[in-house]
Amino acid sequence: MEPRQTEQSIDDFVVPEIAFNTPFVKNAILADGDEASPLFAVGEEDVPELVEVTVDQLDAQADTMAKLTRQIAVPDELRTPVLTTKESVPVTPSHFIKVEKNIPEIDRIERYAGQDADMAEWRAHKHHVMIVSEAGKPIFTRYGDTDAMNTMMCVIPAVSAFAGQLNQTLNAIKVNGTLHVYVKHGPIYFLIITKTGLPELVIRKHTKYYYDQITSALTHVFELMLARRPSYDMRENLTGAAPLISALIRRSIYDISFTLDALRVCPMPKDPRRDLGDLITSKRPSTALFAFVTVGRQLVTAGRPKNVKALVPGDILILMNTLAVLVQSQDPNEPVHLRFPICLPNFNRRGFLYAVTRALVPGMLCTMLATKEEACDSLDAALQGMFVILGDPTRLPLRAALVESVASPFYLADTVIEGKRRAPLHFVYVDKVTSQMVGPGFGLELIGRDEQRRAMLRYQRIIARSEETQFGRAMVDSYDDAAVLSWNTKKFRLLVTYAADTPPAQMVTVVKELLDWVYRKVDKDRRGEVFILDWPSW
Repeated sequence: MEPRQTEQSIDDFVVPEIAFNTPFVKNAILADGDEASPLFAVGEEDVPELVEVTVDQLDAQADTMAKLTRQIAVPDELRTPVLTTKESVPVTPSHFIKVEKNIPEIDRIERYAGQDADMAEWRAHKHHVMIVSEAGKPIFTRYGDTDAMNTMMCVIPAVSAFAGQLNQTLNAIKVNGTLHVYVKHGPIYFLIITKTGLPELVIRKHTKYYYDQITSALTHVFELMLARRPSYDMRENLTGAAPLISALIRRSIYDISFTLDALRVCPMPKDPRRDLGDLITSKRPSTALFAFVTVGRQLVTAGRPKNVKALVPGDILILMNTLAVLVQSQDPNEPVHLRFPICLPNFNRRGFLYAVTRALVPGMLCTMLATKEEACDSLDAALQGMFVILGDPTRLPLRAALVESVASPFYLADTVIEGKRRAPLHFVYVDKVTSQMVGPGFGLELIGRDEQRRAMLRYQRIIARSEETQFGRAMVDSYDDAAVLSWNTKKFRLLVTYAADTPPAQMVTVVKELLDWVYRKVDKDRRGEVFILDWPSW
């Protein structure tokens, strides 16, 4: 259903002083100053040197690439305690992990593997993603088998090339409510066929994440290999990464983090968050390059050396997607313990970092990364030491705060807006300076999964439309069952879902109260609960 669209001037919609003149905005998270100390600031920092694969080594590397996701036997002296598959031997971290066969993403891939484009079941799916090389070699398909889909998939680059011969660029085709989007990143093509209602702009953003997920598994080697051998078959290399790509596709459709390039922040009082950062800083080994604490797909805190190149949110989203899939392969009755290599493409696409993950408390994971595989033991020892420290009686208040954050990882919309006014059904606030976002969980009005997905898709649509509108203008999409507001400025973006019968005056009031809540105007000491202000650094 297409929304009824309206626009209003910012002067008509919200009093400007609410947005720009509060002390919190001037001095804290929305300001271009040092107080917020964003993890993602751009500077003249160093990029650590990683082991790089050169073009001259590609032929010798080909066999190794073919084993990246294959179960292989290695000598006892080379074995290290890493995540392993069922009925297989451990593999060294220099080879990408093959996750266990019983996790949901593997089940989904196997469930649809027998389908092809001629089957009604295949055509009934709402969101297809197909990836092919420039030479037309199939790489990945979300539904179906690449061999059975080969005839269809090999046409994708040919169609784009034909458009190029006509001095045209083939971007998208919409037929009977189905959108076909063609995107090229590096040496590979993406074709997305969707009936979800996702806008073209959003889909294009998502394909960059899919490309980065492939790079995180193979580094830039696959680009060099395809440049030298365009007909190279990458499917075997990506066998282990297929669940990661599948999970990322499924998540990106309904998670606006990928559209906004922003990280969800897990609610936590400022003092425990700072104490946790201090614990990481004091106990991390000298080999630690990055440290992340996460609850599900939400960030609790993160740290890095002061002289190391800052990360972009996309790399952390790729890391959290990888963690989410790998954690599913663990025995739920055992503490989480992972060792795996990962490339962070926007940080350094030429080599792997080596990650070690352990649970600090049940449901809260700490991941440390180093540039050398040999450093994994020291990272592991540090994480074990942090776990022991959190069990000390003197650290019980900190441990209790961490457990509380795991138990309540979302705000409730009706607790954000105080007083007797009706609360919004949902909202998302994005701070563009620090690339962080915050929003409540879903209340009773949006308790069903279909309602929640519909709300997220509506956000995706209005985000795409607001990208084409000047900053400082508010717009509202009206539906039969809800109204969605978007206010996009250079400093922040606010998305709000209201009941359909909410009058404009009350929309304005809710926006003001939401901004007051975000800014913590009344109690400045509590503002660190909403966003991460103190980033650990060393």
